[in-house]
Amino acid sequence: MEQRIDGDRELELLDIIDMLWSGKLIIVLVLVAAVIAGAGAYLVLPRTYEVTAKISPMRQADFANFLSLANAEVFPYKAEDLSSGFADYLTDGSLLAKAAEKSGAIKHDGLSDAQYRAALASMLSSVSFSSTADAPGVTHMRVRGDDELAVAVFVRQALEEANAAFAAALNFEVGRRIAADRDAKSIELARLQGEIKALREEAEVYKSDRIEWLIEQAKIARSFDLDGPIELKAPGSVRGGDNIILSGDPSQISAFRSSNNDSNFFRRGYLAIEEEIKLLKERNSLDPFIEGLRNLQKAANEIQNDEKTASVERLLQGSRLNDPTNLKLAQYDTQGILAKKVAPRLKVFALGSVLLGLVLGSIIALLRGAYARRRRI
Repeated sequence: MEQRIDGDRELELLDIIDMLWSGKLIIVLVLVAAVIAGAGAYLVLPRTYEVTAKISPMRQADFANFLSLANAEVFPYKAEDLSSGFADYLTDGSLLAKAAEKSGAIKHDGLSDAQYRAALASMLSSVSFSSTADAPGVTHMRVRGDDELAVAVFVRQALEEANAAFAAALNFEVGRRIAADRDAKSIELARLQGEIKALREEAEVYKSDRIEWLIEQAKIARSFDLDGPIELKAPGSVRGGDNIILSGDPSQISAFRSSNNDSNFFRRGYLAIEEEIKLLKERNSLDPFIEGLRNLQKAANEIQNDEKTASVERLLQGSRLNDPTNLKLAQYDTQGILAKKVAPRLKVFALGSVLLGLVLGSIIALLRGAYARRRRI
C-alpha cells in the first residue's frame, strides 16, 4: 500500500515536471512579458531621491572663538550643547518652509494657495530627524523628494538658514545678557550714589543745626562770662585762673555731672565753643566724618572703573557671531550633500519581474497541461 502511494507521488511529480517542460515556451513568453512590463513600470514610475545630512557638535578648537564670552558668563551654551541648539532651529517648521521656498523645492508658480500649502505640507512631511544614544549631540536629517537637485539644494538651504537664525539668536542673547549686566551695574551705582548723596545732605543739615546750636551755647557762656570749661579739682580747691573750680565734695561733683549735658554745654566756655563753630564753618568736606561713607564710595568707584562689561561688548563686536556666513555653529558638510535614488530600485524590479514571470508562466503551463491531459482521458 505504501509503495503504491509513493509511486503515485513520483508519478504526480513527474507529471508536473513534464507539464512544465512541455509549457517551457509559455513560461519563457510570460517571463519576457513580465520583464518588459517591469521595465516599463520602472521607467514610468516617479523617482524618489533621498538626502541625508549629519549634524555633529562643534570642535573644541572652533569653540575657542567663543571661549572669552563663555568665561564672561554671557555665552549660553557649552561646546557640546551647541549642536542641540542648532537642531532645535533646524527642526522648526517655519524655517524649513522658508528653506523650501528659497531653494525652489516648492514653487508657487501655477499653483493656487491651497495647492501650494498642500505641496509644502507634503514636502515637510518627508523631512525626518533622528539621533542615537550612543552618539550624543549628533542629529541625522533625512529628506525625500522627486526632484534630485531640488532635494539636495533644500537640505543645504535649510542648514544655512538654521545656522544664520541660530547665530542671530545667540548674538541677541549674548547682547541681552551684556545689557542686563550693564543695567544691573547702573542701577547699583545709582543706588550707591543716592545713598552717598543722602548721607552728605544729612551731614550738611546736621552741620547747620550744630552751628546754630553752638552759637546759642556760646551766647549763654558769654552771659556767664565763662571763657573756659568748669574743672573738677581736688578737695579744698574753690577757684583757679579764669575757670570755675568745684571742690571735691562728692555731692557737688555728682550734681555737676548730672547737669553737664547738651543743655549745659555752655559750661565748656565760649572760647572752645566759638572755636568749634569756626572749624565747622571752615570745613569744606564732611566726608571724613560720615560713618560708612568711604565704603559706599569704594563700591561706587569699583563699578565706575569696572571695564568688564565694555570688554565683553568689544568681544561680541569682534565675534564671528556677527558674520554667520563664515561661522558654523555645528559640524555639517553642505558641499558633500548629494541625493541618492531610493525608489524605484532596479534590482528589486528586475528580480520581482523575473520571479513574477516564472510563477505566472509556470501556473499557466500547469493549467494548460492539466487541461490537455483531461481532454485525452
